[in-house]
Amino acid sequence: MNNAEIIAAIATVDQKWADGEIDEKSYKDTIDALQLELADKLDAIAWLIDDTEKDLAIYNHELEKMAEIKEERDKAKARVDRLQRIIGNIVVDSGSAKIRTDKHVYSKRKSQTVEFKDESLIPADYWKETVKVERNPVKAEIRKAIKDGKDVPGAYLATHYKGVIK
Repeated sequence: MNNAEIIAAIATVDQKWADGEIDEKSYKDTIDALQLELADKLDAIAWLIDDTEKDLAIYNHELEKMAEIKEERDKAKARVDRLQRIIGNIVVDSGSAKIRTDKHVYSKRKSQTVEFKDESLIPADYWKETVKVERNPVKAEIRKAIKDGKDVPGAYLATHYKGVIK
């Protein structure tokens, strides 16, 4: 197998494992069954890591751009709201229900919102307490307990290895 075929085979098996189509043992067995030279396997996997890290850099950049786009969208929405309020005030000040121009018909729509001068003056009856409760196992404490010989039902220590490429 040439490097491109090795990379394609490993990428296919990796995708199947990521999609849950095969289990970890089948994944490892399939990689081993490719019967490749150790160096070829490692180089192919290193190439996949490099390629995926490039994808991650692009995704991170896109997420940053999305945050900027969301901020600009929110500013645009606020601008539209401000301009619509100006139109509404102009119609109210005119004393008419509608103002017609060659291009548009302007009218007003009444709505009411609650605004605050000083929230600290609001009586307690008008406050709502919100509490978000999250329950998460404390992995560091569980790891220490298991290492100290304690039985922690539902948990065990798994050994994993992560390759380092230099």
